[in-house]
Amino acid sequence: MFRQHITPDSVKESKLIVQPIYFQSHWVLIIGKLKKKIKQIHEDKAGSNEYDCGIFVCKYMERAILKKKTDCASLKDWQKYMPKFRAKLEYALCLTTKM
Repeated sequence: MFRQHITPDSVKESKLIVQPIYFQSHWVLIIGKLKKKIKQIHEDKAGSNEYDCGIFVCKYMERAILKKKTDCASLKDWQKYMPKFRAKLEYALCLTTKM
């Protein structure tokens, strides 16, 4: 759907690329800040269960796009807010999905 818009020129003009990857039952987020030549990798190790890992990756993406720093100590608090994060994501997806 979006692939036709991704061209070499559009990538060169981008400041930030975020790529979630699901590999061997594990979510990883790769963030590339192209102008600064910085690469970051975020993993879902902050979760206390195996079903919230995708939500952690979504929160990492949100913070990267909004240019908010993520303090690793604050990640421990994220788990208690997971029901709220899941509900907000579900609501946003329902609003933008055409049925």
